[in-house]
Amino acid sequence: MQADNPLTPIDQSGYVQYIWCYVRQEDDHGVTPVGIATSSTFGHAKIVLRGRYLAKSCAGTIDETPAQLFWRVASDIAQAERLYPIVSRLPLAAQRWYDCMTRLDFLPNSPTLMNAGRRLQQLSACFVLPVEDSLASIYDSLKHQALIHQSGGGTGFSFGHVRPHNDRDASSSSVASGPISFMRLFNLSTDVIKQGGTRRGANMGILPIDHPDILDFIALKESPTEMTNFNLSGGITDSFMQALARRRTYALINPHTSKQIRRLPASLVFDRLVEAAWRSGEPGLVFLDTINRTNPTPPLALAPSSRPTPAVNNRFWPMNPVPSAPSTWPTSLHDGLRGPPSTSSDWLKPFLSPYASSTM
Repeated sequence: MQADNPLTPIDQSGYVQYIWCYVRQEDDHGVTPVGIATSSTFGHAKIVLRGRYLAKSCAGTIDETPAQLFWRVASDIAQAERLYPIVSRLPLAAQRWYDCMTRLDFLPNSPTLMNAGRRLQQLSACFVLPVEDSLASIYDSLKHQALIHQSGGGTGFSFGHVRPHNDRDASSSSVASGPISFMRLFNLSTDVIKQGGTRRGANMGILPIDHPDILDFIALKESPTEMTNFNLSGGITDSFMQALARRRTYALINPHTSKQIRRLPASLVFDRLVEAAWRSGEPGLVFLDTINRTNPTPPLALAPSSRPTPAVNNRFWPMNPVPSAPSTWPTSLHDGLRGPPSTSSDWLKPFLSPYASSTM
């Protein structure tokens, strides 16, 4: 890149990203700085690079330039070619990765920029950890969450297997505290572990819509001090949407016993979701049955539900835990509504029509 040409910001899904890059290729293996973008925008990007991505010594001083960062990442990623026969390896893989990044055609995730070619070698951004209905499982996942955040990754959880608040525990003659109490524990752990030594971690938490504690979950982030390290989503099922479209009730199921606890009007629960999203932006929605219908690897994992399933299906594939605006709401909620809707009828009709015509 020429130093006198302004770099162009990359806009993806409403997020504007800038990268302070002032390198060009000199030969097959080396790079030479040729200039620095003078825009104040790239001055901010320079600060971000120095604070989060450039390698530092034990004393905290910066040990590499942006050019060296890109080459560190490119040469490390290219090592994967060694897994393939020589005849099928990508030629000049490291150089291609380097050129791709310096042209801003593609930038890998933050853990890759931070850790590739270094001792930690943790390049994944998102991990989903199992949370079963036992203290052993919950605290194992809490430990793993802390270690993942320390390495620069984020974590996602489904709390649908945890028995509801005030459920009896026959083994200890006590009552359960419910999934929300343990969610607060994961949130607090995030507060004290810096992600990759440079930033706080991020989490995604899902509770299925048929969990008995769903109303408390929906209202959880109405307080601005609650769950500040979590992005929350309600796990929506086809049966719930069908009940909503037909103005019927649906069952809340205890995940520990698989028995119905009570029934609620689907419209009441959906209105609570809409009102909470209007006030705080959360929870979002994740359509579990839709995910499973389009899942290309069902033998490996299915999206979580509140009811016990075979062990192979209790795993949940990675999701992005970074907090963001719910992406599954109807467009009208973002673009046209001026106030919280009083009912879930008129503006929802086009959205509900596929469910209204379907059979149970």
